[in-house]
Amino acid sequence: MTPRLVRSVIVAALVLTVGLLGLVEPAFADTSRVGRNLGHEVQSWGRNLLLGVAALVGIPVLLRRDFSEGIRLLMLVLIVGAFVFATGAVRQVIDDLWRSLAF
Repeated sequence: MTPRLVRSVIVAALVLTVGLLGLVEPAFADTSRVGRNLGHEVQSWGRNLLLGVAALVGIPVLLRRDFSEGIRLLMLVLIVGAFVFATGAVRQVIDDLWRSLAF
């Protein structure tokens, strides 16, 4: 492949991605709330992906009856889930934890 063809494909992919973002979520057009809307979109994707991936990874762990790997998976899902499903109380705990570790 020539460099010109590669460049053209990359530019076409970027234009298509920007166009699709406008179609997927019309609220992205509201410039005053772009960050908040993008955050809500990433949070909803994170919730669905976290639970789906945890289930797919957990099936072989259950079939092998590997207790230590199951505990590791549980801890990883709890830590990542705390960030993804963060409510006000969980956010406060995370803020306090980072402040205590930073100083």
